Amino acid sequence: MPTAPESRRHAENPAHRMLCSQLLGRTQGLFGLVVQTCDGSRRAASSLVDVDLRTFESMRNVPTLGVVARVGRALGLEAGMTVEVLSTSSVALTDASTLRAIVHDADLDDDAVALERASQRLQSLAQKPTDIGLAHLVRARGCVARGDVEASRKAVDLAMALGIATTDRNIAAQLAETIHFESLLGAPWAGDGARNDGAERLMSIAAGAGMTSMTSMTSMTSTTSMTSTTSTTSITARRLRCWQFAQDVLAPRPRRANAIEALSHELEEVLSSGSTGLEHGRALAWTASISAMTALKLRARQGSRTVATDRVMALIVASELALESALAHQIATCRTALLARGTRVALCEWWTRACLGEIDVCMLDDMDVEELVRACLHFPSATRSPLIGALMNSVVGDEINRNQNFTLDT
Repeated sequence: MPTAPESRRHAENPAHRMLCSQLLGRTQGLFGLVVQTCDGSRRAASSLVDVDLRTFESMRNVPTLGVVARVGRALGLEAGMTVEVLSTSSVALTDASTLRAIVHDADLDDDAVALERASQRLQSLAQKPTDIGLAHLVRARGCVARGDVEASRKAVDLAMALGIATTDRNIAAQLAETIHFESLLGAPWAGDGARNDGAERLMSIAAGAGMTSMTSMTSMTSTTSMTSTTSTTSITARRLRCWQFAQDVLAPRPRRANAIEALSHELEEVLSSGSTGLEHGRALAWTASISAMTALKLRARQGSRTVATDRVMALIVASELALESALAHQIATCRTALLARGTRVALCEWWTRACLGEIDVCMLDDMDVEELVRACLHFPSATRSPLIGALMNSVVGDEINRNQNFTLDT
C-alpha cells in the first residue's frame, strides 16, 4: 500500500516510531467504526471507503492522506477534521462524561467555539458509530450558534444516519430542541420558513422513546403554571416555555392570544427575581433574547399593520435594555451567554429594519457600523442573505469611501 515518505533518520527515532504506531492504530480504529456502520461487514466498509480491503488487513505503515480522507468521509468527517482526530494527543483529551457536561454548558452559553471543540474531541474519543453521531449533533448545535442553518441541517442528517446511543438520549434531546427552535427563530436571514427537519424528527423520536431533555420534563405543566418551583424556573425549562410562546405568536393562526404578554411575564419574572450569578445570567440571556427575536420577527412580518404594535415594540425595548444592562453589571462568567445572545438580537434587529426599509446608510454612525460588522463576523452566514449582504456591502463600501476621501484630503 502507499505510505507517507519517511527518512531513515526519522524511521529510527523511537518517538517517531511511537507516533506512527498511534496514527496507524487510530486509522484502523476509524475504519473499525465504518465497519460497524456497515453491520460488521469489512467488505462493505471497504467498498464504502473505496479502498481495497487488503490494504487495511496488511496495513503496517502510516497511510496516505488520501486513504485517511476516504475513511473520514465515510463517517461524515472532512479531511482536515479526520487528520485532527488522528493526530490529537490522547493526553489532551477530556474523558467522555466530562465532555458531555461541557456540551451541556456550551449549549446554555450558546458558545459556538466550545461546541466545535467538544465535537472534535468527541470524534477523537469515539469508540462506536453512535459516538460520531453525537459529535455531529454537537457540531450541528455549533453551526446553529453561528447562525448557519444549512450547515446544521447537514450535520443533523449525518448524526441521524449514524445514530445516537441510548445513554446519550438526554443530551441529544436537549441539543435537538435547541437546534430546532433556534433554526426557526434565531436566524431570520436563513428565510422565514427556515427549519431543521432532522432536529424536529429527532425531537419526535426522543419523545416516542422516552428521551427527555431537562426542558421536556417540565413542559407539560410549564405553559399553565408560573409557579416558582425549582423545576419550572430552571434555565432549560424557562427557555422551552419562551420558545413555545414564540411558536404561539408566530404561528399562521396564533394559538394563544396572550403569548406576547406571556413572554413579557417571563422577562419580568427573571428581572425581579433578585438573583445573581451564572444561572441568573443565562436565564436572562435566553429569556430576553427569545422575547426580543420573537417580537422583531413579528414586527418584520406584520409591519405597522398589526394592532399589537405598541406591545411588540415595548417587548423589544424591554428585552434589549435588559441584555444591555446585564452585560454592564453581570459577573464575567455570564458574559459568554449574554454576548452571544445580545449579538444575535442585534443582527435580528438589523434584519428587521432592512425588511421594513428603515435603514438609511448615510445616517449610520461609527457605532452603528461597528455593531453591524461585529454581528456579521459572529454570524458570517447571514451575509449570504440578500438583505444583510446588500446592507454590509453598502456599509463597508461607504466606510471605505470615507477613509479614501480622508486620506486624499490630508
